[in-house]
Amino acid sequence: MKYKNHSVGYIFHTVGYKSHGVKQRIDKGILGNIEGVFYFHIVRHAVSVFFCMIVIYMTNIKNIQR
Repeated sequence: MKYKNHSVGYIFHTVGYKSHGVKQRIDKGILGNIEGVFYFHIVRHAVSVFFCMIVIYMTNIKNIQR
């Protein structure tokens, strides 16, 4: 049982390490490219706003259906 938990922790650790490495690579690629950073922030902001709009829209539909 202890070994099983350890292996799960190891998998999570390696996945976290890989994602961290990918993020570093992306950061290095964008670094020095202000437009890229700006664009990335706009896209991320747009996605979050869009998601919030969907949530609000869905809750409104549920309220109307009642």
